[in-house]
Amino acid sequence: MIKAVLMSINRPHTDNIHAGLKTSELRTRAPKLPTPFKVYTYETRRFGGSGKVVSEWTCRSMTEWLMYMGTPAHLAVTGCVSVDEIRRYCDYGRKNITEMKISDLVVYEQPKELSEFYLACDKPKGTDCAKCLDRMENHCLQLAKPPQNWCYVEENVSRA
Repeated sequence: MIKAVLMSINRPHTDNIHAGLKTSELRTRAPKLPTPFKVYTYETRRFGGSGKVVSEWTCRSMTEWLMYMGTPAHLAVTGCVSVDEIRRYCDYGRKNITEMKISDLVVYEQPKELSEFYLACDKPKGTDCAKCLDRMENHCLQLAKPPQNWCYVEENVSRA
C-alpha cells in the first residue's frame, strides 16, 4: 500500500488552503516520502475547526530551507504567515523549515471521520505485526485521535 500523510492543520490555515491563498505548508519536521504523495488535511478543533478530515492534496515537491541563513521572502506569502511567525516557529533559525507545495486540492463536500483512516504498515504483507488488524493484508490500527503534527496513513481509505 502506498503511504500517504494525515496532517493536522488549524482552522485559519485550512480556510486559506481551500481559498487557494496558502500554496505551501511549512513544517520543521517533514514526512520522509518520495514526491509526489497524498496529504489528507485534518482540521483541528482549535479556532472553531471541524475536528474532521476536510480535504486532500498532493505534495509534488518539498524544499528544505536553512533558516539560520534567514527567512526566504516568499515563504510568508505562500504559507500565509508572517515572517515573525516563521522565525518563532523555526526557533529563530535553530530548526530548518521544509516547504511542501500544495497541488491538486480536493475539498470534501462531506468531511471524513478519523475512524476512516488507518496507520500505514511498513512491514511486508504476511509479516507478524502487533499493530496490524489483519496480518495478511497489513490493515493497521484505525485512527482514534489526530496526530500532533502528522502521521503516515494508508492512501486508500475505503474499507468496503
